Amino acid sequence: MQFLYEGDILGLLQAIYVSNFVSSDLFYGFLTLLFTSPLYIRTKSLMLLIIIWILLGGLFIVAMPIVSGLGLFLVIMGFGALFFKLFLDLRGREG
Repeated sequence: MQFLYEGDILGLLQAIYVSNFVSSDLFYGFLTLLFTSPLYIRTKSLMLLIIIWILLGGLFIVAMPIVSGLGLFLVIMGFGALFFKLFLDLRGREG
């Protein structure tokens, strides 16, 4: 109730989610997925998604140390997808 008295809606949602699932990483991961999935479906651009993952991961690491595990995961997934796309492009040029 203290979050409602202060007008902190995001804090209220995070508190409800953390009290049920015991991890703030899951909450911010869900929020990230909620915004990046429709963006990928609409643009069909993997490179845009890679850039967003790397930027969001770096932002999470710097701004919110509590969810730095999620930030590190996003950075690793971003660079992994970047190297995979580079591998596919180089493999396609050889054949």
